[in-house]
Amino acid sequence: MIWNVPNIITVIRLIVAFLFVPVYFYEVSAGMLHYASLFLYVFASITDVIDGYIARKYQLITEFGKIFDPIADKLLQFLVAVCIAFYDEVYIFLAIFIFVKETCMAIGTYKLYKDKVIISANLFGKVASVLYFLMFFIVIGFKDKIPHSVEVVLQVIFIISSISAFINYYYQYFKIKSKKY
Repeated sequence: MIWNVPNIITVIRLIVAFLFVPVYFYEVSAGMLHYASLFLYVFASITDVIDGYIARKYQLITEFGKIFDPIADKLLQFLVAVCIAFYDEVYIFLAIFIFVKETCMAIGTYKLYKDKVIISANLFGKVASVLYFLMFFIVIGFKDKIPHSVEVVLQVIFIISSISAFINYYYQYFKIKSKKY
């Protein structure tokens, strides 16, 4: 069944990801603190944990969830990075990095999916996701209170962890592909 609780939560996360954009731009243009956009970001991030937990615990894993759960996660990451980069050029490289990395990951995932193979999230990917969450939680919620150097260090740590995850996933991808041929 496509409409189970985890899939509904995933759809909600997709909606929240798109809702984040106008809320963030409104708060910036109005000179407000980013409480609403921070709330949306945290809410969406928490729903990612919840839907995965429910899907695994109650065996509610579906093809829809396998495809759209990671899309919702990556879309949120990319949209948040773009929103922040729009007002702070330090984040332009990060937004481009996320776009390129996730495009490569999507191509590999699609090729494996056609062969009915799914590479599950692993420790490298989960660490990168947690670091991403922490980085943008700090940037959205406390941008005016942290030094620029801290933002740069957070970005470098995130990029290193993301590259590690990317290499690990592509190692798995090529290992699987080499066994098939």
